[in-house]
Parts: sequence; structure tokens; C-alpha cells
Amino acid sequence: MRKLVFGLILAVLMIFCTTPAAFAASKNQLIIINKSTNKLAFFENGKLVKTFSVATGRKDSYTPEGTFNIVNKIKNRPYYKGGIPGGDPRNPLGDRWLGLNARGTYGTTYAIHGNSNPSSIGKYVSSGCVRMYDEDVRWLFSQVELQTKVIIGQFKSQAFETVANKHGYAAKSVSAPHVCKGICFEGRELSKGQLGFVTIKKPMTLLKKNESGKYEVTSTTLQPGAVYKVYNVDTKIGAVDIGGGVIDHNLARIKVDYLPKEIIQKVEQYFAPKTPPVANPPACKGVCFEGKELSKGQIGFVEIKKPMTLLKKNATGKYEVTTTMLQPGAVYKVYNVDTKIGAVDIGGGVVDLNLDRIYISYLPTAVIEKANEYFGTKR
Repeated sequence: MRKLVFGLILAVLMIFCTTPAAFAASKNQLIIINKSTNKLAFFENGKLVKTFSVATGRKDSYTPEGTFNIVNKIKNRPYYKGGIPGGDPRNPLGDRWLGLNARGTYGTTYAIHGNSNPSSIGKYVSSGCVRMYDEDVRWLFSQVELQTKVIIGQFKSQAFETVANKHGYAAKSVSAPHVCKGICFEGRELSKGQLGFVTIKKPMTLLKKNESGKYEVTSTTLQPGAVYKVYNVDTKIGAVDIGGGVIDHNLARIKVDYLPKEIIQKVEQYFAPKTPPVANPPACKGVCFEGKELSKGQIGFVEIKKPMTLLKKNATGKYEVTTTMLQPGAVYKVYNVDTKIGAVDIGGGVVDLNLDRIYISYLPTAVIEKANEYFGTKR
């Protein structure tokens, strides 16, 4: 009897221990978190289902990078450090917790979770966890299975499907919709001299001019359903010019759709020779350096290398996070660099003195002296 009871218990334990992994495999789920853009992607059965904005570590090293698994799912987890119970609106963990087995932990240290500060989403502000809007993490919590693989890294502008495929997950590429460039009509690009389109109804033989200027039959047969651009219709000889040759003007075998007159006029205007305007370089007023105007008190320029959050002083004189994100490539004037508190004053606020995310170029001493002299005498 004891052996029978032990066998039943062991069987039950095996079911509970293996079910999550089997579920994850059956749904073929994957989560990718791109720290470069603070975006999270959820895949299921090879398809990118949804993407979300997230917040990650305020330093690069805080949010771990690598491949992990979701090892626990907790609703209304208490914030033990602050003594805030689960479900409390003040709880910085929100009401959903998806624990990760990162850096030797087992879902109790690092997680994807909600938050009590929606304005932090999209920024680099956490101590290592990945924050989501509460409504987003609730949806993800309801969909994702235990043992689902989570890939975290800095993938820059790579498509999520590309990242997934590189990590061995068969992601189905979604072809981008055709973008019509130039001048278009009903979603189709037009060419210089075009008058319309012709649709082939029955097989047609393509004709081309020979050296003597006469049309002769080629070996090319145009198939039903094919659509070609029309550049001229000569009813005298019964020929329709489709650019690479002509076909018979036989309305039993083709259907010609002419462009509206106003569209043809736009085509003519668009492809008419244009004289490029001579751009006058902007005149630099005041005191300048390398073509850029300087301001009073300026000591240099700062270029943003990675997304940075702008900080501003509050009523108490302390710096607090704003909703303004400074994007890579943007250049701002620098008025002060405080190495003690690690802040770079850019006039309308400050950014962290983090040389992994910004590049500072200081003005030459002679230029600073010239600027001080200029702004000291001007009224």
C-alpha cells in the first residue's frame, strides 16, 4: 500500500513539474527585450503578436542581458523592501510579476512587472527589472506560459524577427507594405510620359520595332491578368505602347484604363526639368564656432549617443525625471559640467554625466574668452 501511495504522489509531482514547460513548448512563445529602444516583443507560434514600451535599468549593467526563462508568475506581489502590500496602488511592482532566472536567481530578484509610475515607461530608471504599463503587463501575464524564453540585449534598430531568428526561433517575417514613392495614382507609381494602364484579358504577343522601323513579332507572350503601363495609343496603326514594345489595340484582348487629365498634368509637372534653388548658408550672428552660434556662458556642446532622460529641478531644488527623452544624434549647448553630482547643464535642464551615453566637446579657451568678451559688452 505504501509503495502504491508513493507512486501516486510521484506521478502527480511529475505532472505539475513538467506541465509548464510543455505548455510553453506547445504555444511556442518567446519574449525579446531590446534595451536600445526599450521595447518588448511577444511572439507566439512564430508570429510577432504585440510590442510594448518598457523601462529598463538606469545603468547598462543593471538589467541583465542574455537568455532566461519565466520561472514564476505572481499576482499582487508585496514590495517587501518598502513594506507595501500587494495590490496597493503605491506598490512600485504593480500587480503582476513575471520572475526571471537571471544571474543565478530564481524569479525573486529580476522580473517583468507593472509599476506605480507610468511616466517612467520608455526610460532608463529601474534597478534592474523591466517595467511595463499595468494594463500591458496584465495582458502579457494572461498570455505567457511558464518557462517561456526571454532574450534581453541591446539590438539597436534590428527587427525583432531578425533577433528571434538569430537566436534559433523561427519567426515569420512580415513583409512591409509597399511604399509609393514619387507620384502615384491609386497606390501605383507613375512614370514619365505615362497615360494609363493596360490589363491583358487574353494572351497577347509583344511586338518590337526592327532596324527598318517596322514592328515585328517577338517570342514574348503577355499573360492574362498582367498589368502594364501605357505611354501611347496609336489608333491609326492599332498599337498600344507599353514601354518595352507594343501590343495590338484589340479591345477583345486588352482593357485600357486612362489616367484622369489632372493626374496626367501632375505627372508632366513632376517630371518636368527642375532648376535646383541655390541655398544660401545661414548667416552666423554674434559669436560663432565652426558655423554654430554660441550663447552666453556656453562652454561646449554635448551629443547624445544613447537615449537620455532630461532632468529638471523641482520646487525643493532637487533634480527629478521629466517626460522628455533626448534622442541619439541630437546636439545641445553645454553651460556647466558638475562632476560631483554627475550632471551636465544644457540650459533647459540637465542630463547624467554618463560618457557611455553622451559625448562632450569643449570649446577652445580662446573661443570661450572671445564669447565672454562679446556677451560682456553687448546690451
